[in-house]
Amino acid sequence: MFIDNLRTRFNNGVNNEDVGSIFNALQFPSHLGSHVYEEDFYTFVAGQWTETDVQGANTVAVVEGDGGIITLLTAGADDDEVQLQKIAAGISVENILFDPDKRFFVEILATLSEVLLSEILIGFAITDTTLLAGHSDGLSFRKAEATGLVTLVSEKNSVEVSGDVGTIVDATAFRLQAYYDGQGSDGRLYGALNGTVGSFSTPDASFPNDELLTVSFAVRAGEAAAKTLTMDRIVVIQER
Repeated sequence: MFIDNLRTRFNNGVNNEDVGSIFNALQFPSHLGSHVYEEDFYTFVAGQWTETDVQGANTVAVVEGDGGIITLLTAGADDDEVQLQKIAAGISVENILFDPDKRFFVEILATLSEVLLSEILIGFAITDTTLLAGHSDGLSFRKAEATGLVTLVSEKNSVEVSGDVGTIVDATAFRLQAYYDGQGSDGRLYGALNGTVGSFSTPDASFPNDELLTVSFAVRAGEAAAKTLTMDRIVVIQER
């Protein structure tokens, strides 16, 4: 039976390697020129993450849902907070180092149960048990309490530069994206929400290139009620 699937067919494949490369006969595009990290949360091994709880008996768990989902749930008191970082002694290490002369791409899929009365951070940071209270180096999307506006923050040695990305709403999946053009001291960092670029910044002295970072996210309640940050996916791709 013929399936109506209109596509241009390349019988010998598609290749992005140089003509003189030993891989020039590869039949599909290669990502060997990039670092690629993707976490889809099909599983959650607690020993591979450092969980920090503030105040309440907060919970972290994989839940049912298409494509792998993990939830961070605060316990129900004001200022309850839970954070996760992909690092644990003997299991994993910080292994993301952004280079101002290399392009990189980030995508995050997430949902926040209640926006105005909660605070979140999602991205990459040094190992720190107080991500929301403040850390010295990282690249992350942040949303403060009493607003739905998400900002993309680049920080080096406690010096920040940020740009607005867009406004999220209650219990609605959102897609955060970042792109850096790799132009060194003149490099631009772009942030997008649901495919629409909100703004850009020029990090320069605030570009976090002197510390290894790790995948990090956190949520804090702004009232005496449980808040849930649902993480679906986080991807980072950087040129080698």
